[in-house]
Amino acid sequence: MSRVVLDANVAFRSLVAACPNVSRRLDHPGDHEFFASFFLIAELFEHKERILHATRLPEADLVEAFHRLTESIVFVREAVIPIGTWFEANRLCRQVDPDDTAYLALTLHLDALLWTEDVLLKEGLRAQGFTRFFEP
Repeated sequence: MSRVVLDANVAFRSLVAACPNVSRRLDHPGDHEFFASFFLIAELFEHKERILHATRLPEADLVEAFHRLTESIVFVREAVIPIGTWFEANRLCRQVDPDDTAYLALTLHLDALLWTEDVLLKEGLRAQGFTRFFEP
């Protein structure tokens, strides 16, 4: 079973149903186990109003969708990631998007694939030799 770390834009797309194949993949993982750091929850909370606006769902329905999403993810505390891994993730992300450091640190720590729909992040990481992306 392969490990896959998903970032906030994948979770966001799942919630707003702009990308139904994301939701379907998370609901039916097949040979994949999905992981995220708890930072994902903070990011989704930060954009709660934007998500509500995009979905046009009542808040109770969005809470239910959030619950379904989080049930399909294994959350890992950032504190278990070694400091050296954080330094490496920061080195790779600092020129591309520092906000994605937590996702990359977890990916490196778990020796996983990173699932992101952020084209600029992918290009920036690939330019530095990181190529472990999940492509559903």
